[in-house]
Amino acid sequence: MQPFSKNGLTWICNGEIYNHKEIEESLGLNNTGSDCYCIGDLYLRHRDDLKAFIRALDGVFAIALYDSERKKLIIARDPYGVRPLFIGSSALSRAYVFSSEIKAISPYYERIVPFLPGTVSVYNMETMTQEQSIKYHTISWMTNPQFRPNEPLAVKDAIVAVRFALEEAVRKRMLTDRPVAALLSGGLDSSLIASLVQSNLRQLGQPPLKTFSIG
Repeated sequence: MQPFSKNGLTWICNGEIYNHKEIEESLGLNNTGSDCYCIGDLYLRHRDDLKAFIRALDGVFAIALYDSERKKLIIARDPYGVRPLFIGSSALSRAYVFSSEIKAISPYYERIVPFLPGTVSVYNMETMTQEQSIKYHTISWMTNPQFRPNEPLAVKDAIVAVRFALEEAVRKRMLTDRPVAALLSGGLDSSLIASLVQSNLRQLGQPPLKTFSIG
């Protein structure tokens, strides 16, 4: 289905947008057939505020969007860099090239660096220069004052908060149009995630979770 094109925009996205249904509803979109289709309309709504545009996306993604009216290329990567994205450049050319894999760039460009997670950049396609690089996401290292370890009630609240966050993280990642399976390592973490996925599948009336292990 990609690249998508609409109203002078062309875009591609390697990713999963978990809140695409909410975005589609807010934009009046119906039956788009893809969780990434809403990106174009969302960009048009927040064209002059790229932070608002990219922060509205809950998911993992590497996005390239071309605005033909403004002759601008918008490149964005998810907050933690779950989806890979690299930039290739050359001393002999002003051109940039973007790819999800280094091997697609290495035969042609000698300088290859990762596109920074939590960043959205704007490139002027007439001058072939980068106009903006915006860091839209940073990690806070401040201790949450609600969860002080020396207070029993606060510890109980912290346990509930962690459990809720983990259950919600698993739930939203199941809002996909493809089957879900689990690769098990035999450890506690993968077993716990598999258990939460299976619980969600049971509630949705879907077949049991398929699991795989390497041995």
